[in-house]
Amino acid sequence: MFCFNDFNCGCPNDPIINRYGPTGATGPTGATGATGATGSTGATGATGATGATGLAETLELGTVTSGDVASITDRTGAPNHISDFVLPREAKEQQVQQAQQVQRVLEAQQVQLGQQEQAEQLVQLGLLAQPGRQEQMELME
Repeated sequence: MFCFNDFNCGCPNDPIINRYGPTGATGPTGATGATGATGSTGATGATGATGATGLAETLELGTVTSGDVASITDRTGAPNHISDFVLPREAKEQQVQQAQQVQRVLEAQQVQLGQQEQAEQLVQLGLLAQPGRQEQMELME
């Protein structure tokens, strides 16, 4: 057959195809190119549902006693804790001594205040000279 397009027409009678032979097998795929730029961040999703309400635990002071070893015991556990305390004997004795000392100081202050009030009443009644007033009277004479 004769080719009407002369050369490189792609038909079986093409003289260029007949001169060079058939096309060979496809070669291996080349290396992957560099990764492109990252796209913009998408919109934020909807907020999830609110979780269940948690337990509201309580803490209550139980008994306070003295003993050889200090300890704290939660006698009820969650959710409503009642804690019992055992204080070492020495610590409790110290607390008692400190409380007695404070009580003595307060009593002394009360006595002192009572004496001051009595003295002020006596001064008002004229039965006791006002401190500093006697000196003023002597200067006036």
